[in-house]
Amino acid sequence: MAYFYINFILVFIEVLVCSVAFKDSRIRNRAFLLIVFFQLFILHAYLDPDMMQDLPGYMETYQEFGENSLRESILVGYVGVKMEPGWILLCKLLYFISHNPRTLLIFSSLLMVGGYCITISRYSFLPWLSVFIYLCTTFDQSLFVLRQHCAIAITLLSIPLIIKRKFLKFIILMIVAAMIHSTVAIFVPMYFVYNINLKKYWPNFITLAIVGVVISGTIFPWLFSHTWYGGYGDRDGSNYTLFFINLCSFLLYLVSIKFRINKLSSVDKYFFLLLSMALLLCLCGAGFSPTNRLAKYFSVASIIVIPRAISNIKVDYIKVIITVVVVVSHFLLFLAPSNSEYIKDYRLIF
Repeated sequence: MAYFYINFILVFIEVLVCSVAFKDSRIRNRAFLLIVFFQLFILHAYLDPDMMQDLPGYMETYQEFGENSLRESILVGYVGVKMEPGWILLCKLLYFISHNPRTLLIFSSLLMVGGYCITISRYSFLPWLSVFIYLCTTFDQSLFVLRQHCAIAITLLSIPLIIKRKFLKFIILMIVAAMIHSTVAIFVPMYFVYNINLKKYWPNFITLAIVGVVISGTIFPWLFSHTWYGGYGDRDGSNYTLFFINLCSFLLYLVSIKFRINKLSSVDKYFFLLLSMALLLCLCGAGFSPTNRLAKYFSVASIIVIPRAISNIKVDYIKVIITVVVVVSHFLLFLAPSNSEYIKDYRLIF
């Protein structure tokens, strides 16, 4: 855990240094995110896999897929687990470059960390706060849940495609992501949700919430007992915390824009609807802990929406108070046993 505490401290130091060194905000933000990228990439790619959950298995499968034929790897799988064919093909291709399993960690780290840094650079009004929220909510799990978080990183590339309504390119990108992790199917409706007329938002939102809560009592138990996701069904807890976080982000943003959602720009509309999808999923899946994993596909919403909401607030002291509350609450979330347990033994290889 010490590495992560140092990481948080370094991020705040880098913010201050870049603020002093660069007067132009664009140059300052890019310099800060470039430093953060290399810093997080090292933490992500050069960890000790033996100290992290799931990673020893990923290292073994990398060797197995590399040494066996593509056909055998896809049809037979490894230790009874059939991974998606796109992931197997990726391992095969990387194996041609290097037989060292570290290559897989390097590639996935470039994709994940790079995807979030680019997204924050493009859409966040407060990059430092977005990075902080990312570190507290998503970064730690992505250290060992490689396939799903690679798929999530690919969905980040779809943002301009959804906004500009490029359906064919979007579908191709989603097929690529699904070949890495099939749960990306939960994100596909976002293309169609974006087309919603915001003047009719509230009737649609309330209807979907009611219908979702009613049918989720049947759908989620079946899903988590008849698919491979059932292995997560016996874990304690649910996603009430995640629901509360998304609800707070949702309300904060609505207040910051004075509930005038029909005047949102294309980018604001996208992230507001993305946050709405996260909120609905958490509401419908309340009590089923595996929905936490599915909700990760929408986690970038709060990373972008919260800084945009704070930037919309005109009163300085209110802005400062909310920022402090956001930082403290997210850091406490990071320290929660459900998160810190996974990374308590984290260490680098050097």
